[in-house]
Amino acid sequence: DRMIEVGMLTARVIAARNVKAAVEGSFYGLLSPRSSNCYCRLQVGDSMQTSSTARQTLNPQWNREQFFFPVMVS
Repeated sequence: DRMIEVGMLTARVIAARNVKAAVEGSFYGLLSPRSSNCYCRLQVGDSMQTSSTARQTLNPQWNREQFFFPVMVS
C-alpha cells in the first residue's frame, strides 16, 4: 500500500519539572549543584525528532520549540 500525506501534526515542547539529576554534584550539592542536561525526544510513527539541550537544570524550558510530523494514511 502506498502512503499519502494528508496533513501535518505540530507538536510544541514547553517545559519539564523535577527531572532526575544525572550529575549528583560534589559534597552533597554544596560545591556544585545536582543537574542534568535535558532534551526531549518526540516520535510519531517512524519519524523521530529531538529538541535542543537545556543545560545544567532540573526544570528545563524550551520556549515552545516546535516540531512538525507528516500525517500519513494508506
